[in-house]
Amino acid sequence: EAYIAFFNLGSSARTISPKLADITGDLITCSVDTGDAIDSAGEKFRAFDVWGGRDLGEINSTFSTTVPAHGCVLLVLDCPLVAVL
Repeated sequence: EAYIAFFNLGSSARTISPKLADITGDLITCSVDTGDAIDSAGEKFRAFDVWGGRDLGEINSTFSTTVPAHGCVLLVLDCPLVAVL
């Protein structure tokens, strides 16, 4: 689990579209223990907008969020639930 904040010091709302790999780098990894090996769950995370109170669902390589003027968006990134058969 990781918390990511985006700040906008400008006087108008701004939409940003960061690459997830640029944000997470090697800091966050998701993996699934299948018993024999640990498989990467890929570059996917579940995202929740803390202050907006919205589940943003699953995000992967890039995503967009709008930060209000003189505002901040706080996201929680977590590994998605992966079913192991």
